[in-house]
Amino acid sequence: GGCMHVYRDMVKFGMVDAIVATGASIVDMDFFEALGFKHYQGSQFVDDKDLRDLYIDRIYDTYIDEEELQACDHTILEIANRLEPRGYSSREFIWEMGKWLSEGNAKKPGSLIQTAYEEGVPIFCPAFVDSSAGFGLVKHQKERMKARKPYMSIDAVADFWRLQDFARRKARAFAGVTQLAMLTYPQ
Repeated sequence: GGCMHVYRDMVKFGMVDAIVATGASIVDMDFFEALGFKHYQGSQFVDDKDLRDLYIDRIYDTYIDEEELQACDHTILEIANRLEPRGYSSREFIWEMGKWLSEGNAKKPGSLIQTAYEEGVPIFCPAFVDSSAGFGLVKHQKERMKARKPYMSIDAVADFWRLQDFARRKARAFAGVTQLAMLTYPQ
């Protein structure tokens, strides 16, 4: 928490080829704040029942307004609803989130997701639905099923395959650069 601008700047200045992140950091922190919402420093020792009565969600010692989190989930639902019904890797869905932000929807510009989209840097999130995004995606699927319409989904296998493929391509490219450097600079 609190380092998203560092990561964003690394993407902006070409220092990052890809990002592998948790759903909490990508959705519940970065995307949430891009929507104009805030996190608050709290205590990990407060009783969750007391926080629930106040409609406050807690991630360890960070507090989030539950109504704002629901608005974030609804935005995920809106993005899912505009997609072709098929399986998407988390990388593809996060790219769509960045595209949505770049279309003028960001209340706080300069998020990691938006910058990665604009710079063409993929973000992989193997546990994407283990974040509040899961609620928006479940609602998307339930509404579509009820209306007897096809729906989009997150394809974890495609995610794993694409991440491995990306890593192999980068490793081969890096090996070629290393060989070229060895040929160019005799020892």
